[in-house]
Amino acid sequence: YYVMPFIEGETLRDKLDRETQLGIDEAVKIAAEVAEALDAAHHEGVIHRDIKPENILLHKGRPMVADFGIALAVSAAAGGRMTETGLSLGTPHYMSPEQATAEKEITPRSDVYSLGSVLYEMLTGEPPHSGGSAQAIIMKIVTEPADPVTKIRKSVPPNVTAAVAKALEKLAADRFESAKAFADALTNPAYRLPTAVTVGVGEGGSRRNAITLVGLAIAFVAGFAVALGWSATRTTADSAQPVRRLPLSYDIDDDIGALAPNGEFHVFSAPNSSGEPQLWVRRWRNLEPTPIQGTEGAVGAVAISPDGREVAFSSDFPGPLLAAPIDGGPARTLVESQWAVSTWGGDGMIYFTDSSTAAVGAISRVPAGGGPVEPVTELRDGEVMHLAFRLLPNGRTGLFSVHYNLDGSGAEVWAVDLDDGERKRLALGQNPFYAHTGHVVFGTAEGYLMAAAFDSDALELGSLGVPVLENVRRAILGKVPVYTIAETGTMLYRSGGGSLPVPVLIDRQGVTTGRLREWRGASNPDISPDGSRVTLSHDGDIFVVQLEGGLTTQLTFGEGRNEMPHWSPDGRRVFFTSNRQSSAPDHFDVFSMRADGGGEPRLEFDGEQSIVRARWSPDGQWLLLTTLSEGPTGSDIFGLQPGPDAEPVPLITSRFWDFDPAVSPDGRWLAYGSPGEGVLVVPFPNTDDARWLVAAGGIEPHWSSDGTELFYATVNAEGDSTTVHVAPVDTEVSFSLGRPTAISKHRAPIGQRRVFTVAPGEQRVLVMEAESEVAGELILVQNFFEELKGKVGN
Repeated sequence: YYVMPFIEGETLRDKLDRETQLGIDEAVKIAAEVAEALDAAHHEGVIHRDIKPENILLHKGRPMVADFGIALAVSAAAGGRMTETGLSLGTPHYMSPEQATAEKEITPRSDVYSLGSVLYEMLTGEPPHSGGSAQAIIMKIVTEPADPVTKIRKSVPPNVTAAVAKALEKLAADRFESAKAFADALTNPAYRLPTAVTVGVGEGGSRRNAITLVGLAIAFVAGFAVALGWSATRTTADSAQPVRRLPLSYDIDDDIGALAPNGEFHVFSAPNSSGEPQLWVRRWRNLEPTPIQGTEGAVGAVAISPDGREVAFSSDFPGPLLAAPIDGGPARTLVESQWAVSTWGGDGMIYFTDSSTAAVGAISRVPAGGGPVEPVTELRDGEVMHLAFRLLPNGRTGLFSVHYNLDGSGAEVWAVDLDDGERKRLALGQNPFYAHTGHVVFGTAEGYLMAAAFDSDALELGSLGVPVLENVRRAILGKVPVYTIAETGTMLYRSGGGSLPVPVLIDRQGVTTGRLREWRGASNPDISPDGSRVTLSHDGDIFVVQLEGGLTTQLTFGEGRNEMPHWSPDGRRVFFTSNRQSSAPDHFDVFSMRADGGGEPRLEFDGEQSIVRARWSPDGQWLLLTTLSEGPTGSDIFGLQPGPDAEPVPLITSRFWDFDPAVSPDGRWLAYGSPGEGVLVVPFPNTDDARWLVAAGGIEPHWSSDGTELFYATVNAEGDSTTVHVAPVDTEVSFSLGRPTAISKHRAPIGQRRVFTVAPGEQRVLVMEAESEVAGELILVQNFFEELKGKVGN
């Protein structure tokens, strides 16, 4: 285990977000003390390389420098060879010019520049250089001098103005020789810069400075051109050329798009000038992406034809499958309704995840020129969706991902023989690609890319897989690793962990009262009946966390996957679903565990169908079960009254996905959520007597303790924002819901089945808010197959 001191307080970023500008004395004090800490590190030979407000912790008013991880990682792993490893260090706004131009030798003066940038923001409210992209910011850092702080804040003393200006010099040699010297200047009222001597550009000093600045700019532009406009010469896995990682400047969402089969360009979806999504093509010989005409409204995955002339894409979820020329022209419709295009095969067929009634969720294919749709795979019991189909060069073998739930946990890679339909499970993971080196590459929910040799005749991997790349971003929805590979061995991926949910406590006015940041990545919260604890699932196990003090009790320890915890009405036990006693990884039964962690898990219900979630009625008389339906059309809700020979009775068995049943405190009503409709209420237990749609588009209903209010959530059309609402309940005549009040709007943890829970007394709500990890980069890897062979073997 790893022990760190607990720092009670906040980061400097938190303080700046709240106050924008700090008092001059306070800002100088913070900067001077950070400089002293850096000076101590520099004397030990450690350069931080990533000084920014997020890495300065404020403990009882005293700053502490955190996260020397980048410095240590470079020292241990990269040996200082930053340009060779492709590692981009520092945060753009606070990056020194020598970091921006990827100089091999970084000195302590680089940290001085970054600290000067932080102080500049503390004084003015903005860092020295801003821009619409990382490229624009870096270009300004290299070429443009920062405005004096007094241009924005005239009350800054002359010595502080001079010290900041010297710290932000473009040339490292012109800055303070040490962090201590910077601190001394900040606290010395008499400090001034030397008087400048005006000379012509032909004079030595100024000419040298001018030449150096131009040289820095040329170095940056040249490096940028290499990264963005590298040679379009076709390469193969047998080229034996070195592997190169090239950070790209343009940004895209987690739908990374696709590389052309020859690796020479990239097609992706991004908003156009009107804010409408559209496909863009980025050819490596050009500096800027260009829009593809006729693809307005395109969203999600794309597939490029083998000759690189056309692209297949979706226009909605679900929506039609279309194809259009990449060089521009009208799009043609191939299929009226599908979920996601997978690949454009060498057999002239386009493979996609079907959304038609007959084959919803399975893989189908259609001729690229138009024609009848043919089924390729069939969903088996417990399977929710097949995605990312890849046709191998032999034309008869396919790889694809099998998903057993909506959040992507437990997804598997399978192979199928298209001639006889035989299927074999290959590995735990998803988004597979076939490499012409004879390997299968696939991603994991933890952000690794794995690879293993593949026998396409026997449909078997030669091993469980070898890690070939780490820190690959996972999309929130489905935890899909964000990468794509061309046939020639060029790979494009996004680094960084993506967005992870954080439990956040708010009051009824929407004011944040606490964050459980140590539980980033957890899911499915449920607050205990006494309001003191919350259950969470994390990495397949169940935990109980005290809301005050943070003490944690782990209830399960890696035996199977354990999900969807829920408290018993008396708060003594925690019920959850698990596949621990099932021979099929997709079949979940109901178990319970003492909330204090004592004893062993107890099997509560073993049904024929897989259980998504079990939830008690407030009086403890009914255990409500959400089950996967026998077909691929959705989930159903059953009720079980515990007792000898008890059998579940159907409550809600529609053709839709029906989730989150909640019985009212008086036992008269059942509320539930259906993503296709909203929040519905029916009488309980006679659920067929009536039916009210009380909140269109709502999900996850929660009753107040006295039954007079109903809480629910809505997700916006883009799927990136969740709002929690509460509305009064009226049952005098029939059932109706009063005018709702919005409590909180926050970033949505897309793909989670449970995004909030209400504490007893209804004065506190715990929401799961998506909080971004390291932003990461879009990275192009040239000759990835060479690296693959080196790590996995032929």
